Amino acid sequence: MSINPYLLIMIKQFSFTKEFVENSIEYLMSHGISENMTKFIFVVATIIVLVAIGWLLNFLFDKGGAWISERVTKKLDKAQFLTYIIKWKAGSRLTRIMVMYLAKMLFTSFYGTVGPIIHVFIVVMDLYMLFYFVSFVTKIIFATRDWAFLKPEMHNKPLDSLAQIANILNLFIGILMTYSIITGNSVNQLLTVLGAASAVLILVFKDTILGFVGSIQLSSHDMVKVGDWVSIENYDANGTVLEIGVTAVKIQNFDRTITSVPTSVLVSDSFINWKGMQESGGRRIKRSLFIKQSSIRFLREEELDRFKKIHTLDTYIEKIIEDKDKSDSEKEVDQSLLINIKNTTNFGLFRKYAQDYIKSLPVINTDMIVMVRHLQPTDKGIPLEIYAFSKAKEWVQYEHIMADIFDHLIASVPFFELEIFELPSGGDYKFYDEEKEEPTKATKRKKKKGSDLPF
Repeated sequence: MSINPYLLIMIKQFSFTKEFVENSIEYLMSHGISENMTKFIFVVATIIVLVAIGWLLNFLFDKGGAWISERVTKKLDKAQFLTYIIKWKAGSRLTRIMVMYLAKMLFTSFYGTVGPIIHVFIVVMDLYMLFYFVSFVTKIIFATRDWAFLKPEMHNKPLDSLAQIANILNLFIGILMTYSIITGNSVNQLLTVLGAASAVLILVFKDTILGFVGSIQLSSHDMVKVGDWVSIENYDANGTVLEIGVTAVKIQNFDRTITSVPTSVLVSDSFINWKGMQESGGRRIKRSLFIKQSSIRFLREEELDRFKKIHTLDTYIEKIIEDKDKSDSEKEVDQSLLINIKNTTNFGLFRKYAQDYIKSLPVINTDMIVMVRHLQPTDKGIPLEIYAFSKAKEWVQYEHIMADIFDHLIASVPFFELEIFELPSGGDYKFYDEEKEEPTKATKRKKKKGSDLPF
């Protein structure tokens, strides 16, 4: 069986080093220095050398690794993960662990493992390595998160929340190992104690546990993701989701303020996610005009002729007149009363006009519902609801479209001799006082106002 030549070189070098150390110890002892002090000097000197080597390796890893990754990632997309490892300086943690491990081996080879002071040194070294190992795992977790953000299919996943959960588990394991190193007891004993104190832990970490479960449910059911527009009424939150964490969800409101909402709230309480609207073909317009019931009346045939001037209603009115004549000819009733004959109202004609007008607008998605309907009459009149969907979903443009529609409809109401309900203001009371003092003048003004029609 042949021995690896590289192994022989390492053995010879180790033998040479051991021989050099032994000769140096004998030399120092011959000059009156005690054996323990001589060993301590060699341990300190060796630790200084190892720290210097570790610093050099750390420098080479950061600078040289960055140089290598920059050139490798240009050729291999999969090597981008290495870039994030270097960015988060995970390699520096690993080199510190390696240096301390070599220092511990050297220390125990000189002094063994017996003695209280030696035990303290070994515990400190183990804690040092454990600390940097936990830090190394943390760097790997967050480097993986940043690398995953590059993938389009991961954009709708709560990567921040998952990274925080993984880091909490990492820290929890680190705490258990710290307890084991300091006390020398098995981790199982601590887990037994924690099991007995689980009720207290659940009470202390209630929000974290609920947030942890909530973030998993949000992710698995795709209830909300970063970038969604959500509304949570109980928390006055209405805006875009910036971050989904284990304990809180950050929402930037439209006034640029930021609201933090517990993650568990998105699972236990109701909220509105406008993602469906943003991904659909339009944004809903749902608003009403309140028409005074006393202004609604039947229209005579000669009045219908005047409304033919409205180009969107001419065909519709001709069909009404044709159907009316055909129906009335079959009845022997007193046609002087409008209620006895088939007729239409100014309100019905306005409703038809509003529907045709909205459908004619290019900003309205006619593939979705377009409807103008009556709602239940109220003490403020009859609500005429406009129900449609605008093609534009961006907030400012959507508001402009809706305002233009209602500007036109409100201005069109007097054309049909209808009135919009509104509570009386100071000007109305002034008009009432003038009518009591000058009834003739007030009556003329009222008549002029009511007869100011374009046809």
